[in-house]
Amino acid sequence: MNVMPQGPAQNSRNGTQDTMPQEPAQICGNDAMNVMPQGPAQNSRNGTQNTMPQKPAQTCGNDAMNVMPQGPAQISRNGTQNAIPQEPAPDPANTTDQPGPRKSERKRKPPTYLQDYDIEDTDYACSLMANIPQSYQEAVNSKDKEAWKKAMDKEINTLRDSNTWSIQPLPEDRTETKGRWVYTLKQGKTPGETQHKARYVAKGFSQIQGVDYDETYSPTTRFTSIRLLLQKAANENMKIHQLDVKGAYLNAPIDKEIYLQQPEGYEETNKQGKLSCRLNKSIYGLKQSGRNWHQTLTTFLKEQGFTPGAGDPCLYSKEDPSDKSANIIILFWVDDILLCCRDDNRITQTKSMMQQKFNMDDRGELSWFLGIDFRRHDDHYTMSQERYIDTLLNTYNMADCNPVYTPAEKDLQLEKATDDEYEHSKDYPYRQVIGSLIYLMT
Repeated sequence: MNVMPQGPAQNSRNGTQDTMPQEPAQICGNDAMNVMPQGPAQNSRNGTQNTMPQKPAQTCGNDAMNVMPQGPAQISRNGTQNAIPQEPAPDPANTTDQPGPRKSERKRKPPTYLQDYDIEDTDYACSLMANIPQSYQEAVNSKDKEAWKKAMDKEINTLRDSNTWSIQPLPEDRTETKGRWVYTLKQGKTPGETQHKARYVAKGFSQIQGVDYDETYSPTTRFTSIRLLLQKAANENMKIHQLDVKGAYLNAPIDKEIYLQQPEGYEETNKQGKLSCRLNKSIYGLKQSGRNWHQTLTTFLKEQGFTPGAGDPCLYSKEDPSDKSANIIILFWVDDILLCCRDDNRITQTKSMMQQKFNMDDRGELSWFLGIDFRRHDDHYTMSQERYIDTLLNTYNMADCNPVYTPAEKDLQLEKATDDEYEHSKDYPYRQVIGSLIYLMT
């Protein structure tokens, strides 16, 4: 007979004492017959006691078949020891080569929100940017090599005419700053006009603060100032003309002794050793070039009697007490300059004054400025960025896309990119796209 051990007595609702059964003891020997141990008694609705069945007790001895091995014992709340079951040890006789983890065979496809776009063979890259060389060797071996060579020749002539550097041997105690060619396709004043531009720049990231440069901050005008200037011109019947400074940074003297690597494809050599370009003027790419140009231009304007604006460091004005129609306002964004005045003669005089100091292009009345189309009407100006938007769409191969109301699919579940997808994403110019969109919003 197998006796169920009794637990501590409890008082039932009818006043009698019911004993609480405990876990059954292990059954050993020939009597280990798959006995279902009884759980704690419960009172049914008719007053009788019903026992709750529990898992069968573990067996040992002759009938102990397929027994789960016991792990280290733990002390339960009532003081007894309960063994923790462990996984059975594998049978060495039945060991075989197990296959590796199963790899997912799910086919990857672009997310649903991209199904509205017509993208063929672009692989998230930009087709037009692929035509822009990233190095001198790519430029001279591209299908537009003649156009790029002409653009580089023009840049070299500009640098030489500006006396940007002096070719001389590199001192032994000096380090040469590296340089590189940068190429771009620039949109002209008329729709569909494209210009090949090449510029030789310094790799400013190799400069050392305190040795190669000190201050770097250079302000730019605010778009609010541009809109206010347009409103003032419309209210007072003023005209706005535009000037473009050629190689603006090349007009500013350098404030440090810097040696720059000679441009690739235009090197000069002699028997004295390695030659380098000792800079006489600021050049694009240096950290302080923007600041040097801003100081050069503002110093010249102050010498000509212009007064800086209180709310915008790039807004200057000059008043004529005897003739208010001759009052003139100058607003500039780096190398793009706007002249606003009611008197045509004063505009012509100001242009001549600035062209004597700097090499400039006269663009006439305002029509295209900072990627914005301007059109003058009888009592107002209009601004349009349609051409700029079209340029962005063509640049990033989205000209034929279909517009959608939301930029992403609703309830989209993002997945971690694989190593191949991560490496491939580096080819897409995310920073350029975000910067272009931010500029578009202003």
